[in-house]
Amino acid sequence: MFGFIKKKKSNRQSVNKLSEKDRIALEAGELIHGIGNLVCDGNLQAPWLDLESGSALRDIGHALRRKPSYSTQPMYVVAGHNISTLEHEALVDIASRFMGNAGMVPIEDLIAYHIDKSA
Repeated sequence: MFGFIKKKKSNRQSVNKLSEKDRIALEAGELIHGIGNLVCDGNLQAPWLDLESGSALRDIGHALRRKPSYSTQPMYVVAGHNISTLEHEALVDIASRFMGNAGMVPIEDLIAYHIDKSA
């Protein structure tokens, strides 16, 4: 899950060259992606977690590990929304609120809120 830590020295040096904000986003992305993997593999279970939400968490984790992309070709689409354009803070907020509110607010609504807010 944290493969970037175990890579060769040259790769570790490039991780060390990241800004503090980008490094934290990378680590948060790894954590959220790892939680999504656990959900999809059936190793993390809760009534509000299903394959779709696990996949959404993985995509949020992927998007966090990259800079926001404003291209016309969406890189990550979750629940019909292009999350590639969202800032890292919004992505962390979506994952945190979804996991923290026990699924009471659907992940689609959390994403739509941040997309509307950023427009």
